[in-house]
Amino acid sequence: MRFHVVGLGPVGTLAAFHLRRAVPRETPISLIHRRQRTDTVLKVERDGVVSFENEFENEYLPNAQLEDAQGTGGLTNIQSLIVATKAQATCGVIDALLPHISRNTTIVLLQNGMGIYERLVSTVFRNPANRPHFIHTVNTHGVTVRTQRSHVIHRGVGALKFAIVPSINRDFEKTLRNPDVPAHERQLELSDISTPDDAEAEQYRSLLMTVAALSVMDLNTVWTPFEELRVAMYQKLAVNAIINPLTALLRCTNGELLEQQAFNNIAHKVSIEAARIFHKIYMQRFEEEDRIMHDQGLSRRAPPEVPQALTSTSLHAEAVRVAGSTAKNTSSMLYDVLHNRPTEVNFINGHLCRLGKEHGIQTLTTKTLWDMMQLREAIPLDSIV
Repeated sequence: MRFHVVGLGPVGTLAAFHLRRAVPRETPISLIHRRQRTDTVLKVERDGVVSFENEFENEYLPNAQLEDAQGTGGLTNIQSLIVATKAQATCGVIDALLPHISRNTTIVLLQNGMGIYERLVSTVFRNPANRPHFIHTVNTHGVTVRTQRSHVIHRGVGALKFAIVPSINRDFEKTLRNPDVPAHERQLELSDISTPDDAEAEQYRSLLMTVAALSVMDLNTVWTPFEELRVAMYQKLAVNAIINPLTALLRCTNGELLEQQAFNNIAHKVSIEAARIFHKIYMQRFEEEDRIMHDQGLSRRAPPEVPQALTSTSLHAEAVRVAGSTAKNTSSMLYDVLHNRPTEVNFINGHLCRLGKEHGIQTLTTKTLWDMMQLREAIPLDSIV
């Protein structure tokens, strides 16, 4: 079993570093690059202490910039792929790697924003029969890059939650619905993915091994049910839609936002817009399920409550908490602006606005921040009038 990691920015480097420590040394890990690399050392600095990991292999995207192609070798078949590229680059990278990906491959999406998976299945993996396994993640670790490549600073210890995207072919959360097990004892089990006597073991081998590896990485990793992770994804989406564009527009750290009442005003408005969208999503899902139950002659249920974490009050409070706990951090969106790179705003504020349009909810403040960020990307920071 071989692991691949593509997107070796701060988060990708941190993930590859801890993956190397989590799996046996004989398990190969390949780092996929856009440019030629001669070193295979990754450095992670935490509390002033620098740690090293160096047992990696270098591979290259098909369009990589190589000074000397001799000896670089081609891409190996991809069994498990951690994708930590920027959201806007993901589809292009996956498309380039497509000849090396099969239906048995597992792809871990490790980036900010939402809508990446939906775009992949609508453009790259349109046929469900040939679609690889997918794992969604929510990362709350704070990581920045040193000026030296492959050296990152782990500034804020958070958690890495992940969940398997549901499949129509297999229930990966079967144990959670086992009536023979007391509810408080139910937990996700690797045996729900595959067992030694599984006739389709080869198809699910990479998924099983990837979940096992992620589960033992020293990043406070938590394997969660998909619905629980979806709540965390929505929550992070709303918080990022507040903090990221504001810090990028104002060129400030996260904590500096808390010093201004205007931050609370904007956070309040975006939180209300997001909460209305999430309420509509949950109610629409309930109505669809209720209609199916009615057509089958089953008793109707009471409408579910939207998770407390997705109410406007909770979203606003979470934005304030995150800005405070990462007070000295520079957001990834500001980092991209400072380095004249495209940002992920289309997959953060843009995705929230698209959800609002889909469900008939106005997103005036969220859209304004999106528009302003597009202006910020188009106009250089130091342009002289």
